[in-house]
Amino acid sequence: MGMFFYYNFPETELFVFDEFLICQIREGAEIHPDHNVLLNEIIQKHFSGKNLAYISNRVNSYSVDPLTYVGAEKNSESISHSHDSGNRNYEKKC
Repeated sequence: MGMFFYYNFPETELFVFDEFLICQIREGAEIHPDHNVLLNEIIQKHFSGKNLAYISNRVNSYSVDPLTYVGAEKNSESISHSHDSGNRNYEKKC
């Protein structure tokens, strides 16, 4: 594994690795499409011209405006998304 970068923002923490980033949104945060501007800046800084995987580690309760996802998909042609709710009871009930 190469370099690791950590970003500590008011609504989220970002852990950036060579080929992927992990986003962990804080408890009670409200995420809106304008948050994609900051995400895009980080993606351009660390992944310009490269494929990456975006992992959302959902360990807290928060809300996301659905239009945020539409804007996030425009950030790159080569993003793979994964969302982990961490709620094993929910997975067993499905």
